[in-house]
Amino acid sequence: MAFAQGWLQGVHAENFTPEIVIALLFFFLGEVNAHWRERRRERKERERANKQNRYTWEELVEGADKVGKQIISRFKPDVVLSFAGPGAVFANLVLARSLNRNALFGMRLFTGKFLDKSAPSESIVSTEFDVVSGDRLHVLLPKELGHGDRSWKIAVLDETVTTGSSMRLIKKHLSDLGYQHVRAGCLVCCEGAKLVDPHTVDFAAYFNAGNTFVLPWGKSPL
Repeated sequence: MAFAQGWLQGVHAENFTPEIVIALLFFFLGEVNAHWRERRRERKERERANKQNRYTWEELVEGADKVGKQIISRFKPDVVLSFAGPGAVFANLVLARSLNRNALFGMRLFTGKFLDKSAPSESIVSTEFDVVSGDRLHVLLPKELGHGDRSWKIAVLDETVTTGSSMRLIKKHLSDLGYQHVRAGCLVCCEGAKLVDPHTVDFAAYFNAGNTFVLPWGKSPL
């Protein structure tokens, strides 16, 4: 654009033939278009940077549909195990969008809990839960699972899997109980969890490069 302005200053009006005017018009239109494309590219880059590691409500619903198709519709579990808090929100959304009314009402649902290792010991002792302890968390799993039919197919659903240590612990515990058909699904899985063990999660809607990301209800707990 600056070159064109400088060139025009040296051109007399009588030299502007129709051909030159048309050529200049196309030249300026091209310059304007290039400028607009560059500004658009920069805006998209800023939007992408702002969105990085952020998941919207729309992506939550899309993720629930993806997990539902793989873990519910294809695996056809007899039991769904989820966890109190956001994990249960996601699990219920998966079920609501994957099952009809009768199938939803007939599904066996179990809810576990995660407790930080720093939690008081009295909050861990329970007659309703078996406690499985990992490196960072205590996982409380319903004792009823210990009395279930070992032919049950169990789907474990959670909203996030970060390191994968808790999910591996859960799957091992269910295997030790005698359940041979267990699948795990989640909304967001950090890539590091799959690197440690590719069987940590059987299906994830999204894979996140790092361990820090934001879900629609806030930052994911680590």
